[in-house]
Amino acid sequence: MIEMERKPRDTVQVRICGKEYILKTKEPESYIFALANELERRIAEFPESTGTYTAAVMVALSALDDADKASEKVELAHEKLKVYVDDAGKARLEREAAQKETEMLRKENEKLKADLAEARKNKVCQESLKF
Repeated sequence: MIEMERKPRDTVQVRICGKEYILKTKEPESYIFALANELERRIAEFPESTGTYTAAVMVALSALDDADKASEKVELAHEKLKVYVDDAGKARLEREAAQKETEMLRKENEKLKADLAEARKNKVCQESLKF
């Protein structure tokens, strides 16, 4: 079992596989304790014949592989997010252009309605003058 003791500021003492380590960190003690527990659990998955050092190296390689793959996933998600943001920006510009065109067409429609009403009024006036 891992033992943990608080040392001077920003240090945590843990015991992993029977060896004590004093870690300088700003992370919460509970977080470091959880990491140390997980490390010891992973090391313990290897047969005793593997040896603690070899098991620790294998766990470290596995953790680096996991971190590298997670980093790749984050980078891919970042790239997708950039595409989505770019698409959203283009859509916003297209929406603004469509709104301007809609407003222009609305004004043109109002003018045409007014012109038609005026033309009808003039036609009625001209027809009444023929009598």
